[in-house]
Amino acid sequence: MRMVDEDGLALVVVSGPGASERAVFGLASALAAAVSGVDVQVILSAEGTYWCAPGSGEGVEVPDFPTIEELLEELHLLGISVDACAESIARYCGGGDGGEPRVRPWIHRVERGALIERVHHLRAVIC
Repeated sequence: MRMVDEDGLALVVVSGPGASERAVFGLASALAAAVSGVDVQVILSAEGTYWCAPGSGEGVEVPDFPTIEELLEELHLLGISVDACAESIARYCGGGDGGEPRVRPWIHRVERGALIERVHHLRAVIC
């Protein structure tokens, strides 16, 4: 897991299925910035960790935008770091049957304190 430098951008997605258009906007913005050469990191926190589960973004569509599933896959293929709050994963990302939440293997679980410290030192957009 790498830190974004001071000229980079952290996109923090806190929106889950109840505000999927905000999550799509954040992920699409991260993708646009990355392909434009900006050093980008995506952080999923709070209800935004809902999207950590494989398949969670399938069929979630906002007109004229790719699905959340497609956006996450494109970010991954570009090598964009995607970190998620470990405590939020436990709360919002499945596992309701008492089992361990399923998380895409390329999403890094990071403790809340470390994420707060990271965002504190970066330019961040919260969606």
